[in-house]
Amino acid sequence: CLFILPLILIFPYRRFIFVTASLIAATASSLLVLDAIVYNLYHYHLNSTVLILAYHGITKDILGLSFREKIIPIFIILIFLMI
Repeated sequence: CLFILPLILIFPYRRFIFVTASLIAATASSLLVLDAIVYNLYHYHLNSTVLILAYHGITKDILGLSFREKIIPIFIILIFLMI
């Protein structure tokens, strides 16, 4: 609501608002699911330190994630974007 209300005032086009609201909702849902997965694995919520560790962990194999564990968040985000 905090992002959509100013957009309604600036761009009062129904299609633009629906698409933008859908993308924001899909992104928020994806982040919530990703946070739940990370918390289940490491007992930390998403923050900048965890994101930096995940980025370097994927590129330098610090976290030791399998290929399946690396692909699951990507599929979850794609599923939410397709809904």
